[in-house]
Order: sequence, then structure tokens, then C-alpha cells
Amino acid sequence: MTAMRGLSVLTRHHSAPVHCLSLAAALAVVLSLGLAGCSTGSGPSGSDDDDDDDGPGCVVFVDDGYVGEELGTQDQPFNTIDEGVAAADSGCTVRLAAGTYATTRANVVVPHLVSFAGAGRDQTRIDAGLELAMFTPPEPVRVCSLSFENLTFGYTPDTTAYSYAPVTISDCRVDALVETINFFGPSAPLRLINCEVDGDINMAEREVHSARTVRGCTVGGDIAISQVSGDTMAVLNATVAGDVSLWTVAGDRQTVSGCDVGGSVKIRGVSVDTQEIQGSTVGGDSLYTWCVASDRTRITGNTVQNARLECTGASAADVVIDDNVLTGRGIRLLARATYGSVSGNVVNLGRSGEAGIKVRSLAADIDIEDNTVTLPYASPSGTPAEKDTLAPAGILVISRSGPWVRDNDITGGTYGIYCTSYSTEVKGNDVTGAHTGIFASAASCSLGGNTVTGCQGDGFHFGSSPDTFDGMAVYRMTGNTSSGNGGAGVRANGYTLMETGPGRTGNTLTGNSDYDLLVETAAAVVGTLLAGGNYWDHSTVADVDEFDVWDGKDDPSLATFLLEPLGSGGGAW
Repeated sequence: MTAMRGLSVLTRHHSAPVHCLSLAAALAVVLSLGLAGCSTGSGPSGSDDDDDDDGPGCVVFVDDGYVGEELGTQDQPFNTIDEGVAAADSGCTVRLAAGTYATTRANVVVPHLVSFAGAGRDQTRIDAGLELAMFTPPEPVRVCSLSFENLTFGYTPDTTAYSYAPVTISDCRVDALVETINFFGPSAPLRLINCEVDGDINMAEREVHSARTVRGCTVGGDIAISQVSGDTMAVLNATVAGDVSLWTVAGDRQTVSGCDVGGSVKIRGVSVDTQEIQGSTVGGDSLYTWCVASDRTRITGNTVQNARLECTGASAADVVIDDNVLTGRGIRLLARATYGSVSGNVVNLGRSGEAGIKVRSLAADIDIEDNTVTLPYASPSGTPAEKDTLAPAGILVISRSGPWVRDNDITGGTYGIYCTSYSTEVKGNDVTGAHTGIFASAASCSLGGNTVTGCQGDGFHFGSSPDTFDGMAVYRMTGNTSSGNGGAGVRANGYTLMETGPGRTGNTLTGNSDYDLLVETAAAVVGTLLAGGNYWDHSTVADVDEFDVWDGKDDPSLATFLLEPLGSGGGAW
């Protein structure tokens, strides 16, 4: 029998018999023809824990080069895709041999549950898009090993109540993928696995309750996925020439992981459980997360060439920005309330103008530790006490409370560390080549084990005055080194304590061009401060008073430091 090429794709049955194989026989055919490649796990990590493969069902064969009686079998296939779709019962797979297939309509309209499999994405081509209907029941649909133009959803064959079927597209080449939804309501997962997409991927649904996944794909344009009331959206192990953008309202998880992105990565959400950007290379000018009421944000292990890494939101909790490498711009964390870490990052700024790491929050119980920041030297635009927060700093912190700045290695900047907070801890940091090594303005600040050398201005500067906070600003210094700086070793304001005690070691203040300790605390506020057990350039109290310290003994309006006893043995180490 010769096929009728004008047959409508909406026809439910074909006059030729459709041969539905037994499950065992069909499976054997599927394996021999490579149909097993359509099966794939559905989890965002690529696991098969929730694989929804219910078996291949029947197989309808199509070969555009076949001439002869057409029965839809492997030996006597149909020779048009329209015939194959019309003849396939719900749950069947239309198997397309190598070739190029046209349709009598703008798209291949699939009004019932049908999967497609080709001979390979470089061998089988559909010169049209696929228009998939909604199905009842929502059984899985797979499209694999072929190329086609686009994918459209929302077609309904009649007035029956329908829902979306899970769709997996694997090992295909697609001109572009623009997901179109024609109604408000839930949908099933859509997965694009190991595909080549010449243009953009745009999955923009108005209301979704299921996952959207792009995994192992090469994309010539942008990826944009947006949902309302959505499940997981994930872009995994993909190579993307353009941007990756995810947008969710009231969703579960947004993930970009293991990707090579030529453009920017932007994740936005409202009431999202988890946002993640992990192990990716970003070549564009932005790597960005924003969320109102996010439970967890993870930005870890990325290589960022030109972009600033930004994490912002009205309330972002449990933020982790760890182990990223930035070679063009810095890290900025702006949030209302935050806890977590900014740790293990390497930031190398080739030009001056912004902070290496900037944290600004009303409350930031966050560890900023083990980072390496390098930026060009820049002279100050104003005095630190006048809130010189626009000057570039290795680490810039502005917060009501916290965070904790520990064990960072900083080179360059107007400030190595600039920190204003009610209470903070600055410990174990190494700073060199800045103008001012460490500036702190706080109600309570503990500084221990920091080393500041080779700065053009002051090593340490405590900039608060009595009216800056409600009460006296207190700075406690132990075990710090400030040496070889062009200004003062320590420029002290507020209630500065430098005395040793149980579990505390003295500070080393030597070789600074100005005084090793320059006091700005007014005598009317604090008469006497303690600085015993420290190490100076000189070995007697008289010489230290005369040459190393400027305080109330030199200017009666200033507080006076008690220097006795000097550090063990006196003098410089």
C-alpha cells in the first residue's frame, strides 16, 4: 500500500495496521536501535533515583527513503512523519531513520502521548517544531537522537481536562527552545539533556510546579528559565555562549553548576529555599544572586573573569561565598540579615576603584576568613573617621554587628581592612602595601595576631570618637605587629587597651616612620590607658615615651598610656 502524503496528523488511526510489539520484543528492538538513550534520570544532580521510564511501549517506524508497502514496521516503515504520528497509539515511540522530514503543517502536532527517536542528531532532521499536547494520564514523553526547530506546549486535542506530561529531550540538536504555555496551571518536568541548541533556551511559564533542567548541553545563545510556584530549576554541566538567567517566585531550588558561561549568570527569587552557583566559569560582566527571604545561598568554586560577584537581598540567610577565583572585579554581599561565610576566595583586581570583598548588612554573623585579596594601591579621598567608605579596600565591612574578619592575606588598596560595626573581631590577618593597613570604628573590637607592614600611611587606625556609638568605643589589641609603615604604627582613639594579660601576648610596634603609637583619645574622656608588655623601637620607658609614643605626656589634652612593663627585654625583636 502506498502512503497518502496529505494525511492529517490529527487523524487518530491509519488504514494500515499498527504493529504493537510485546514488551519483551519491543525492548529488544529499542536496545538494538539505540532507543535506550532516551532514558535519563530526572534529579537535578543527574541521578536516576526518580527515573520515570515505564518502558518503551510500541514502536512505529518511519523512513523517508523507503518505497513500498507501508505498515509502520521496521521492514515496511512509513515514509512521512505525519503518517507515523497519526498511526502511533498513545504510549508509542515513532522511530525515525536517517533523513530529513517535513510536515504538512507549521509544526508536527502531537495530539496524544508519543515519543520520538532518531538515528542521531546529525543524521535525522525534522524541518519543523514539535507541538506537544497535554495528556491524560501524564505519562513520560521522550525525544532523542534527532534535530528539530523548536518545542511548543499547550495544545489540547479536545475539551477533556488535561495535564502536562514529563518531557525529556536528549542527544538532540534544536534550533532554539522557547517553551510556550497556553494556560495557568501545573506542569510536569521538562529536561533537556546532552543536546546542542543553536539559539536560545527560553522556558518561561506563568505557573509551574515541576522541574526545569538543562544538563550537559551546548547552547549558542542564552538560557532563561522563569517560574511562579516552581520546583527545581537547574542548569548543569552546560556550555553557554550567552547569559544564564533564573527567576522564581515561591520556588524550591535554583542551581547553576559545572557550567562554562560566556555571558553573565543571574539568579533572582522571592521566597526561594536554595540558590546555588557552583563550579562554573563565568566570562560575562555579572555573577548575581538576589532574593527576598532566601533560606540558603551558595556561591562556591567558581572562576569569574570579568564580573563582580554579587549576593543581595532584603533578607538572605545562610550565605556561603567560598573558594571562588575573581580576576576582574570583587565580591559584594549586601543583605538585611545574614549568617554564613565568605572564605577561601582569591580576588585579584587589576584596576583600582572597588573593594575586593565588601559586606554590608544590618546584622552579619558571618566569617570573612582565609581570603587572598590583591588590588592596586590608592591614596585616600578623605580621612577614615569621616566614613571614607567609597575608597577601595581589600575587605570593607559595614554592619550593625559582626562579622568576624580572620586570617586573610591582603595586598594594596586605600585600606587593607575597613570595618565599621557595633562589635567585630579582626584577627590573624596579613596586610601589606595599602595606605592604611587596618581601620576599625566600633563600639567593641578585638584585634589579635594581625601583621601590618609596608603601608604608606598608618598600620592601625581606630577612628571612633565618643559620640560615634552609645557609650565608649573599646579596642583590645594583643599579639599584633605593625612595622615599617609610613605613618603611625597605631593611631589610637576611643578606649584602646594594649596591655598583656592571661592568655594575651604583647604587640610589636617598630620601624614606623611616624610614632609607633599616636594617641587621639581626649583626656577628658579617658585619662589613662594601659600599654604594658609591648615591644618598641627603644628599650627604656623614657626613650619609648620620647621617641615612640605621642600621648598626654606630649599634649596634655590627650590620654596618657602607661607603658610599663615593656615587653620582655625591651626594644625591637
